[in-house]
Amino acid sequence: MNLYRHFRWEPTKKPNERGGALWIPTLLQGAGRHDISETGVLYGTEDPISSIAEVLQNFRNLKDKISQRYFEHPDGTVHAIVKIHLEGNVKIIDCCRAKNLIDLNIEPAYIATHDRELTQSVSRKLYEKGYDGFKWWSALESKWVNVTLFGSRVSGKVKIIDGPTVLNIDMPEVISAAEWMGIKLIK
Repeated sequence: MNLYRHFRWEPTKKPNERGGALWIPTLLQGAGRHDISETGVLYGTEDPISSIAEVLQNFRNLKDKISQRYFEHPDGTVHAIVKIHLEGNVKIIDCCRAKNLIDLNIEPAYIATHDRELTQSVSRKLYEKGYDGFKWWSALESKWVNVTLFGSRVSGKVKIIDGPTVLNIDMPEVISAAEWMGIKLIK
């Protein structure tokens, strides 16, 4: 399975170090949609536009157009995307399939709601059932498929196959995501 992951990259860091492409910020997690602080989670998407839209949603209410500087931070980190591959035997449940939700007794609304208590309870339930992760629809666009991976279960099974690539306003995927979100870009 190939996925795309957005992250704040420190170019001098190795992939598993803080600021690296495969680093799972376990100690910083807790407020995210499917966070489980004990295991940590790594979020990915099947479509790079979905991953980039997750970044751009933070700029939706700006009256100004966004420029390249919005992808850069004073601490030296930059917004980047990486293509990763899950290797080996990985047990991922597809929560986009109604039958799977029925079999697991999970309410569909609990997957992508903004109520973190509900979404994190779904994540914990799937973790306790022995899954390595799960697919779910994006709260931004239901046709986009996101994947939540449980860090302790996929550690060592995630490999970088392309990137990291610093996001820039000339990238076709950034342009597409911005258009979809109604965000204007400026050079």
